[in-house]
Amino acid sequence: MNIENQVANLKLSQRIEELEIKGESEWYWIIETTGDFIENRANLYSIHNDHLEATYSAYTVAELGEMLPGVISEYWDLECSKQKKSITKPKLIACDCGKGEVECGKIIIGTEMVYVVCYISSDGGCLALKHLTESTSEANARAKMLIWLKENNYL
Repeated sequence: MNIENQVANLKLSQRIEELEIKGESEWYWIIETTGDFIENRANLYSIHNDHLEATYSAYTVAELGEMLPGVISEYWDLECSKQKKSITKPKLIACDCGKGEVECGKIIIGTEMVYVVCYISSDGGCLALKHLTESTSEANARAKMLIWLKENNYL
């Protein structure tokens, strides 16, 4: 498998940097400018170059896994899985037990496999979904969740 498929893409890596989320990374996106017409392209390198301005950590699945908290707000547990894209999309409604919300309804999108990262709670037998991200890349699904956590003050 190519390393590009094992790290967060450039756009998500830039957003993680903007939000000042810190972590250790073995890989880096480096924007290279070549020629008189300023042709930009991103390449992955396994070393950090402090002399270049446009260097972004390209976190791997494992590195992102270490950065994601296992639990948020004391009772929302992290879940990661690989599923068919024809999974039930979250549509939140009141649960019968009155303690939370459950996933309900089905929207068929296709048959492509996606990685799903979410925070759920099963407090008192009532399944509740806090937030869900998905992507065809596990690293991107995890990066999206990390960004959501930061933007919503869970980090």
